[in-house]
Amino acid sequence: MKQLFNIDGEVYSFLHKMYQFMLLNLLIVMTSLPIVTLPCALITGYQLLKDFNQQEITVKRYIQQFRKSIVLSIVLTIIFLFIFFMLFLLLAFTRGTMFQFLILLFIAFFIVFLSNTFIVSNNQMSLRSILQYAFGITLKYAGFNSIGLAIMLSSFVIPIFLPKLGLIWALFGISLPMLFQIFIYKQIMKQIVVKQIE
Repeated sequence: MKQLFNIDGEVYSFLHKMYQFMLLNLLIVMTSLPIVTLPCALITGYQLLKDFNQQEITVKRYIQQFRKSIVLSIVLTIIFLFIFFMLFLLLAFTRGTMFQFLILLFIAFFIVFLSNTFIVSNNQMSLRSILQYAFGITLKYAGFNSIGLAIMLSSFVIPIFLPKLGLIWALFGISLPMLFQIFIYKQIMKQIVVKQIE
C-alpha cells in the first residue's frame, strides 16, 4: 500500500499530471474570457505543453508566458482577421461559381495554418519565421495537422451533444486536445529531424 501512494510512484505521478492539465485548462478558460485574449491564451498553453515533461505547469509560469505572448498574439490576430475578412469577401463575390469551392478549400487550409501558427509560435522567433515555419508544416503535413485540429475542434462539440460529460470537459476539455496536437507536432518534428540527418 505504501508503494501505491509513494510520492515517486506512478499513481502520484499520474495524479500530478492530471492536476497540471486541470490547472492549465482553468487558466486558459480564465484568461480567454475576454475573447480578445483567446489567441494569447492558446499560444501560452501550447508553449507550456511543449516542454511539459521538463517543467511543471504553474500559475506563475503561465502568467509569465502570457505576458510575453501578448504582443505576438495581437499582431497575429490582426493579420489573421484581415486575411479571413478578405477570404470571406472573396467568397461572397464568387458565390455560385466554380471558384467558390476553391476558396472554401483555401479557407479550410487557412484554418489548419492558423492552428499550426499558434502551436509553432515562440517568443524567440520573429513573426516572419513563425509564419514561414507554420506554412511549411501545414503544406507538408496537412493530414496530420488536420487530425490534430479535428481533435481540438471536436472537444468543443462534446458539451453540446453529451452534456453529461460537461464536468470532464470543464476540467480537461481544452488542455488534453492541445496535448494531442503537441504530440502530433512533436512527431512531425521527429520526421523533419530524421530527414535532415539523412
